[in-house]
Amino acid sequence: CAALAVARGRAMFRVEGGGGRPGPGRGWIAELRDGNAARAADYTPLQKLPDSLGDWLAQAFHGGHLDQGGFLYRGPLKIDPDRQQDRTFQMRFQGHDVSLSFLPDWPMATGIQADVLIDGRQLTGQAARGRLFNTELRDVTVDLPEVDRSQRHLIIQGQVDGPATDLDQLFQDTPL
Repeated sequence: CAALAVARGRAMFRVEGGGGRPGPGRGWIAELRDGNAARAADYTPLQKLPDSLGDWLAQAFHGGHLDQGGFLYRGPLKIDPDRQQDRTFQMRFQGHDVSLSFLPDWPMATGIQADVLIDGRQLTGQAARGRLFNTELRDVTVDLPEVDRSQRHLIIQGQVDGPATDLDQLFQDTPL
């Protein structure tokens, strides 16, 4: 069991190849618990993510508690971006009291109870609750499905309860 200054966890790692098998590959599985959500990028193998997703993870989380997280990777050492089917890459994080800024300089959502899954190039998030400005958020889902590399869609659904001025402020403070 490995100990980090900001979380606890354990991992297993395997290198494959040689002996007539197809090219070199590796596999690893890891779990984390009791971490600082603001350090999410430190727990994540950013080099395995598309640059835009890795950049987003590095700036998005500003506080909160990581209850648990898990990683799974199996595939070749070098991956052709057009052959994502040759590998398995998944990450899942669950946390509470998370503070998140969707993009730099956007308003901060706070008090989020979150469950985030990254499966290959697809990201799905669920928030049982949270707060943006003076508005309560409930049962929020965020999906960033893989359409193709040149076209991405962001789909957000959920329940909100708050003043209409918060919606106006959101449109004023963001490119929406």
